[in-house]
Amino acid sequence: MHSKLISKNYDFNTSLKRLVDWEYILRCTQEETPLFIDKITLLYEDSELFERISNTENYFIPYTQIVQQYSNLPMISIILISYNQEKYIRRAILSILSQYPEYKCEIIISDDASTDHTPQIINEYASKYPNLIKNISSRTHVGITENYRRCAKYVSGEYIAILEADDYWTYPRKLLDSLQFLNNNLECPMVFSRVYTEINSKRALLPSQGDLTAGKLTMRDFAKRNFNVIINLSACFFRRDFFVRTVSLEQHRISEIIFATIALESGKVGYISRPCSVYQISPEGYWSGMSKEEKLIDSFLIRRSAYLNASQNKEIIKQCIIKSFFRDNYTSTIIIQSGKNDIISEYDTANNKMRCFINNLKSIFKSFRKR
Repeated sequence: MHSKLISKNYDFNTSLKRLVDWEYILRCTQEETPLFIDKITLLYEDSELFERISNTENYFIPYTQIVQQYSNLPMISIILISYNQEKYIRRAILSILSQYPEYKCEIIISDDASTDHTPQIINEYASKYPNLIKNISSRTHVGITENYRRCAKYVSGEYIAILEADDYWTYPRKLLDSLQFLNNNLECPMVFSRVYTEINSKRALLPSQGDLTAGKLTMRDFAKRNFNVIINLSACFFRRDFFVRTVSLEQHRISEIIFATIALESGKVGYISRPCSVYQISPEGYWSGMSKEEKLIDSFLIRRSAYLNASQNKEIIKQCIIKSFFRDNYTSTIIIQSGKNDIISEYDTANNKMRCFINNLKSIFKSFRKR
């Protein structure tokens, strides 16, 4: 290295730790073009000893800092929302920091006025990584939908990834693979990956995704499964404009079903078959904490919102609602009592009940014939 470069760039950015030499070299190359010598002049020992700095220090943090300063790579905004999840929030943050970072990145954390120690844990990481983490948490509880809308105002990336604080990512290339998928499939405003569920520390693949084919899914793929395809927002990755626009729509609550049905109005939904994230099912979760009747009403209201926001696929969504929620007296009574069954006429309901009755008679008749 030329002495004049050393005199100008004598200081090292020690906060970059294991990548301090990378940044120093990049800074020098801003002033002078490096030369390449096509000869072996150095023997580099690449052992796997634990004591090596490359095995003991985080790679994501310093690499992200360098990329943001010296690169024109795309920016990914990672939204992490939380509410009373002190048991899980640290694991969620660490799973983000374990991603393979070939892109610019920011982490936007928004806690919804937790009453446990979740805010203190967030503050710990935000103080430790101020150039990476934006802590926009509120002291006023606003609910999950308004929390997402607040986050949407702060994102600066071209792409958005979501992680809910009781979930976590397992595959270090999740963000990179999602980014590459959307870059290669312009008709997809979003992509999701296969999901693990975790109950009492036992992990299993989500059965409803077992027969999906990797690639681009259509409305038919979603409708025949009553839209129970993605299951969890922590598996999703979006183009920014699509995310911001969909979050602003009038809806019962933010849900992966709303995102999918809006995406399918004019495009397709991408699917990566490799499992990349874990959906934590616990009593602290929004969905898990509901009663059976509350879950039924919530599911109906989400699909009602999808219907009201749809244009091309309105009738398909309506037929799925009728088949799922007006198939028997128990479910239809609960929905009718909710007072939100305005999109389904009595004629539709009666017709569906008659179809169910006829199908039941056919099943009984077939069983008698087999005897």
